[in-house]
Amino acid sequence: MNKVNAIILTRVSTKHQSVDSQLTSLQSYCRERSYNVVRSIQSTVTGNTTNKKREDLIELMDFINNSAIPIHKLIITEISRLGRRPMEIRAILDQLHEKGISVVFKQLNVESLDDDGKESLISRLIISIFSEFANSEREMLSSRIKAGLEHARKTKDLGRPVGSGEDEAEFLKKYKHVVKDLKDGVSIRKTGKLHDVSHTTIIKIKRLAEIA
Repeated sequence: MNKVNAIILTRVSTKHQSVDSQLTSLQSYCRERSYNVVRSIQSTVTGNTTNKKREDLIELMDFINNSAIPIHKLIITEISRLGRRPMEIRAILDQLHEKGISVVFKQLNVESLDDDGKESLISRLIISIFSEFANSEREMLSSRIKAGLEHARKTKDLGRPVGSGEDEAEFLKKYKHVVKDLKDGVSIRKTGKLHDVSHTTIIKIKRLAEIA
């Protein structure tokens, strides 16, 4: 029986996530089927990154194109690991299929090519449907981010976590005696000494109280 050479591709979207669980699962999958894993490619890249800019896919195709070892299968957890835009997913699949490489989507228990190296109608439909799901998820996430930023702009909290600073009115109330002295014409330096308040804080109070 000829040896089946495989590449494992794992991806997460943020640095706070880990590829370890994906990698362990796919390695176990390959061991159970006696696949020979010739390379594992791991990356951290957001779903909004276009495939042309994804270093993991560039590395993948570069290895395939220049390897003396024939590659038979690409093993991934699910379709969004290849991208979140249906056209881009289709493009990378076509490139792999031209080289006779079948993509295994472990979670779906689906392969993109059959034993004869052909893409069946069923697998093509499944891939198409789940590519659209991946795209919808990307668009939903993008929409939520935009809505969150818009809300932040409207509430003037952009760039500052909720609860990270005091309300301006409360801040001025806390330093009401400082405000009074500044309005009465007491100098910044003298006011700071009288109330044991730093120069930076005095400047902030003066700005918020709109004292000329």
